Amino acid sequence: MSNYFSSHCIILLCLFFIFEGLLFAQDSKNSQVPTTMTIAEFCSLNLDKEMSVKIKDEISAETIHTLMITCNDTDKGKIGPIDLDLSDCSFKNTECNLFITNLKNVRTLVLPKTTKIITFCRLSDLEDVVLPNGLEKIEEQAFFRTKLKSIAIPESVQYIGELAFGDNENLQYIKTFNNPHKAKWSPIWNAWNDAKILEGDADFIPEENNSKETYGTIHFSKRDCQMAFDTLDMEVRLDKAPETSQNAVLHFYDAHNKDESAGDIEIKVQKGKKEIAIKDYPARNFYVSETDDYYHIYNRIGEYWIKLCCKLEFSDGTTLPLEGFCYIYEAPMPDSIF
Repeated sequence: MSNYFSSHCIILLCLFFIFEGLLFAQDSKNSQVPTTMTIAEFCSLNLDKEMSVKIKDEISAETIHTLMITCNDTDKGKIGPIDLDLSDCSFKNTECNLFITNLKNVRTLVLPKTTKIITFCRLSDLEDVVLPNGLEKIEEQAFFRTKLKSIAIPESVQYIGELAFGDNENLQYIKTFNNPHKAKWSPIWNAWNDAKILEGDADFIPEENNSKETYGTIHFSKRDCQMAFDTLDMEVRLDKAPETSQNAVLHFYDAHNKDESAGDIEIKVQKGKKEIAIKDYPARNFYVSETDDYYHIYNRIGEYWIKLCCKLEFSDGTTLPLEGFCYIYEAPMPDSIF
């Protein structure tokens, strides 16, 4: 009897493990992402987790728009991060011109092998991009305000436009491989970032201590604003409360322009109070310094904008750098421009 019971238990146990194995295999199959798929197939996936996807499809305005809607869909909740490989994609336009803008949640991007021109590749979460050999042109502001950490520019690139890598705060280095066409690039192709340019086989050696000490933050009501008619609310939050009440000055400067002054605001600092609020300050009161870069950008792009940063100076001479910035557009233009 006991042998009979034991035999049945063993059989039931085996069946249980087989059933569990089938469920696990089916679940794994459902959660697996195919190595290669079309954009439509990719857009049908649940993108709520980190994934690497290789696309083989035709790049067109319509497919890029579909990709953007899918990756930016906040109704789905958390998306990505996504590593996207487009190397096997072809182009609908004969110029092989890449135009991607306002695409979120894509961390790494491999561009199509046949890409000749990059007009825009503005992916706000982009940390790494692979440019193909054969690429010929990178247009102005092509990689503006991304999270790129480094980039390698192929020797085939004949021209790079103004501010192509502008305002990439995380960009540490750019490899140019002694590009023979570099003299033809815009003189400010790499303005507005702190990246090191590496020629030939040079390696990047990070600085041991590159941190900037701060003692508080300044928060602006708007990160981007139009100088002609906007007003700004600002709030300074100090890490340590002042021990005495005293007069102070907020010194504003343009981080785009070697920290040139952009205006001052006189304020009163209260003893023991960490917060200082300023309401409805006219954006037109900030100004830009007239430099060669300023004229070049304005004449080529049609506008200039300050990256407005700030430091606080107390009447006793103590100066505190503040973290935080905003952009001010449409600065008053000198008469010589018109």
